[in-house]
Amino acid sequence: MIKLPLVVCKQYVRPIKGKTHGKNYWLSMNNYRNWYFQTSNDIKKMFGDTIREQIRGKVFETPITAIYYYNRSGGNNDTMNAIAVLDKFFMDCLVAEGCIPDDNNRLANPPIIRISDKKNTCYVEIMEKIKRRIYSV
Repeated sequence: MIKLPLVVCKQYVRPIKGKTHGKNYWLSMNNYRNWYFQTSNDIKKMFGDTIREQIRGKVFETPITAIYYYNRSGGNNDTMNAIAVLDKFFMDCLVAEGCIPDDNNRLANPPIIRISDKKNTCYVEIMEKIKRRIYSV
C-alpha cells in the first residue's frame, strides 16, 4: 500500500523579512478548480516528491486498477471531491516514474473507493492485470 498526502506544503522565503513560511494546499476539487495553472503544476510536483520513494523502481503490469482507502474526520465529506484530484496526481506520477506507460482508459481502469478505518488518511493499492468489467443498465 502506498500512503498519499491529503495536503502538500510549499515553503518559501519572504524577501523583506527573510523568514521561511509555508502554505498548505489541500488536495480537493474545490481548491483545484481555483488554482492558477502554474500553481497546480507546482502542487503536482510537490505531490510527486512526497510519494516518489514509495513507487520508485516499481513496474506494474497493465491494465491496473487503483483502490483508494480514504477517510476524513468530520463525518460529512464528499469523498470524490478529494479522490478525483488524488487520482489524477497519482496516475500522472506513476507515468512520470515509468511505473506504467500511460494512464489512458485501456491501461488504467476507473478507481475503486473504499472507506478506511483510520482517520485523516488515504492509501492506495494497485491491482495488476485486472480486466475491465462492462456494466449495462
